[in-house]
Amino acid sequence: MNSSEIVTLAKQIIEQNCSAPNFSIAHLASMMHFHEVYLRKLFHLQLGKSPRAVLKELRMVKARSLLENGELSVAEVAAAVGILDPSYFSKCYKQYYGYPPSKERGRHDKATADPDAAQKTGQGPEAPDKGQEEGEE
Repeated sequence: MNSSEIVTLAKQIIEQNCSAPNFSIAHLASMMHFHEVYLRKLFHLQLGKSPRAVLKELRMVKARSLLENGELSVAEVAAAVGILDPSYFSKCYKQYYGYPPSKERGRHDKATADPDAAQKTGQGPEAPDKGQEEGEE
């Protein structure tokens, strides 16, 4: 198995286990029968980031999706992505996205309620081309 295949397999394992609160890179290394330092080196060579960064990225992307859905509280989303401490989750989320998770629902609600606002902020679908109004084909 070459280094690219190892990293691909490791990413799949991370994706499958990222919601488990007890999942760690040490656990990943143990599952794959590699040393944690070796995995970290392969990730940096192949992806330019650590396996821990990949795990955090997957958790934050999943969290954002759950928050946009609007059905779960911040604490429930934190638990759903494998982070049991809501304060730590909020800190990680803000560090990753630049705003706290409590603002995500408001951002999504505004974009849904006012599609023009979503286009202005770059969150919504692209505006129609000039000369192409609604109903024209």
